[in-house]
Amino acid sequence: MDALDSSKGSYAWKSLLKGRDVLRKGLRWQIGTGNAVNLWSDPWLPSTDQPQIQSPVSHEFANAQVCSIINPVTQCWDANLLNLLFLPHEVLLIQSIPLSQRPVEDKFVWPFNQSGGYNVKSGYKFLSQEVEALDFRAQDVGQDVWMKTNLVKRKVLMDDLCDHFHHDPEDVLHALWQYPHLDPVWNSNPCWNFWAASQFSRFVDLVQFVIKENMSFELFAQVTWTIWHRRNLLRTSTRKFPVEHILPEALGAFSAFIRAIPPKATRLCDN
Repeated sequence: MDALDSSKGSYAWKSLLKGRDVLRKGLRWQIGTGNAVNLWSDPWLPSTDQPQIQSPVSHEFANAQVCSIINPVTQCWDANLLNLLFLPHEVLLIQSIPLSQRPVEDKFVWPFNQSGGYNVKSGYKFLSQEVEALDFRAQDVGQDVWMKTNLVKRKVLMDDLCDHFHHDPEDVLHALWQYPHLDPVWNSNPCWNFWAASQFSRFVDLVQFVIKENMSFELFAQVTWTIWHRRNLLRTSTRKFPVEHILPEALGAFSAFIRAIPPKATRLCDN
């Protein structure tokens, strides 16, 4: 799985590497002891849509493995820790995962087949769904949002520079993603770790990246909407809305959304 690509590789070798990329995107961990699976960054939830934990990382459990939320005596999920660390819908997903009373190794499974095994047909279907999601409604994302760059295009304003950082144009990408005061928001969850390293020229590129990397697009949309909502409130009312409140409010709305439309749970084979 860690082999490097090479320009001298044969067609068969390059095809194998392409297949490996599909596996990397789609494989999920089936929990045994939980010793090999990172609590926050690995895909282990029984959901084809949101396999990684989306709850804010607890500092005391920042480097924890899944075994840390399993009671070592009863070999059951630690209900107190689950309710302390995770959003309600994630607690339900975790509690649906069966645990073995015997020390069984964690292993990768392919959740798009009932057997848990990969085949070309299920891989093709998985990729087809991903392409459909990428084609999505992305081309016009952000074009009608009333940021300064769009207002200048409409000749409503003459200046498109950010009010607080005067060297940057206030476009959608800047206001919802690159604005330095938003660092605590995008630093709060390991799934957004790419924000400081990846460069995007347009907001639509960011949206397509989130979808392509199989991240929680719903959570991303909720957080960016909350950022936008906060900007409007600060401009049109006297209500205080600290940056620190953005994520809790977004997570609350996201959790309510999940409760209203339950995620599709994929039952993995029992240990």
